[in-house]
Order: sequence, then structure tokens, then C-alpha cells
Amino acid sequence: MVIKIKKLHIFIIALITLLITFSAEFTPDSIITSYSPSEIKLPIVMYHQISKSDKNLGDYVLSYETLESDLAYLKNEGYTAITTEDLINFFHNGSDLPEKCVMLTFDDGFESVNQYVLPLLKKYDMKAVASVVGSFADAFTQAPDNNVKYAYMNWDTIAELVKSPYVEIQNHTYDMHKRTADRNGVKIKKDETVDAFRAILSDDLLKFQNKMKDITGYTPTAFTYPYGTVSDEGEAIIKELGFKAAFTCQEKINILSRDNPEKLFRLNRFNRPEYVSTEAFFERITI
Repeated sequence: MVIKIKKLHIFIIALITLLITFSAEFTPDSIITSYSPSEIKLPIVMYHQISKSDKNLGDYVLSYETLESDLAYLKNEGYTAITTEDLINFFHNGSDLPEKCVMLTFDDGFESVNQYVLPLLKKYDMKAVASVVGSFADAFTQAPDNNVKYAYMNWDTIAELVKSPYVEIQNHTYDMHKRTADRNGVKIKKDETVDAFRAILSDDLLKFQNKMKDITGYTPTAFTYPYGTVSDEGEAIIKELGFKAAFTCQEKINILSRDNPEKLFRLNRFNRPEYVSTEAFFERITI
């Protein structure tokens, strides 16, 4: 009987030791930190102007209340907003990404990014990518006007945002964000040689890059196509200039994997219109 009790005692001690070891190896923290997917599903949202007025709300003007609803929804659903740098580091430096990630982009460089978007990003601990047009920033630097109803950010404001951990600034052309009889955004013209197109597009994009570097100390790493005017010729030039990623306007979910970094140059985005509820919009983009 004594021998049986001793054997049972030894068995219990061994079982307790095994449980302690198993628990130490499989804590929730260890599971979370080991998360490093080779493929991610990334929805990217495209915003433009943000307004506190009921006027002009529509496809490209979103109310302040709707934007806050979006951020609150994402926060409550456990999503983390990432930047272009986060994505580039995932592809090229082996960095991890959150299991549930989303990207929030704001096009054109409206003053509302500074006055309305930034405070909400701080409130909900989110990040965003703001794509700026250089000539717009020039105009509002030369003739200062920060009326949030229509103004674009000036260079001083952009320089301040570069210092912020909440907003990342990217290149939306220096002065090719326009549609004319002569050219549509950054599309090559039918009668234009590739060499001529390369010279025009390179001059424009490098003018923005150099001005950003001179004023803010930061050089953008991504290009945002105006009106989604993507072309094979343009993509090749963007790569030659050293950009690491590019945003389009095609409304599709991004399925990205480390073994296909080319997808960084055609990142799809869903335009965010007013008059669609937060829940309906994010359900549509399969979040």
C-alpha cells in the first residue's frame, strides 16, 4: 500500500510539472507575438474632403460624424490602421503586421486633414496616409487661407504633420492632378513617346519629392495616382524614381503576400461616400 501511494504521489508531481511547462510555452502573449503571416487581406479606404456642413456631402465629401463613426467602428472591431511604411516593412524587412489591419487614405491634401482628421486619429489611436498635391500646397502657402471648408494644407502645416505619429504624407503629383484636353492625370498621351512621357512625369514627381525633402526633411515612399490613371508606362517610371508603392482607385480588396511585392504598386482602394452607413460600407468591402 505504501508503494502504491508513493507511485501516485510521483505521478501527481510529474503531471503538475508537465502542466506548468505547457502553460509557460503557450501563453496568449507568446501566441500574439509569434503572429507573422505570409499573406494578408488588406482593405484600403479612400477619403477626400471632410466637412461639418450639410452642404456638398456626397461621393467625395464626407461628414465629420460619418468619419468618426468609421473610426469608432474599426476600433471596436479590433482593427489597427497601418501606414505605407508598415506595409513596405512587411514586404521588404520581414516586419509583422496586426492580424486585423486596415489602411485609411486621404487624397489631395485638404486642410480638413489637419483640423478634423488629426484630432479623431488621436482620439481613436489610428493612423492615416495623406496624399498631397504640391501645387495646391504652394498656392495656399503663397496666399495663406486655412478655411476648412475649401482650403488645402500649406507647407508649414504639412511639415508639422510629418512630425506626427498619426499622419504619413505621400506624393500625389506636384502639378499633374488635373484633367485637360491635353492630358488626363498621369496617363501617357496617344501621340507621346515613352521618353517624352518619362521626362514630364519624372520632372513633376521629383519636384514634389525634392520640395518635401527641403521643407520637411522627409521623402515620400509612395505615389498616389490622380483619378486612378494607372498605366504600365507610368508604373515603370515610378519604380525607376525609387517609389516603393503606389495607390490606385480600383475598388477591390488587396490580397498581399511577401512572395509577390509587385502588388505594392497597384494597391486597390474603396472610395468612401456619404449616405452609406458605416456598417453597410465596411460590410461591402468585406471587413
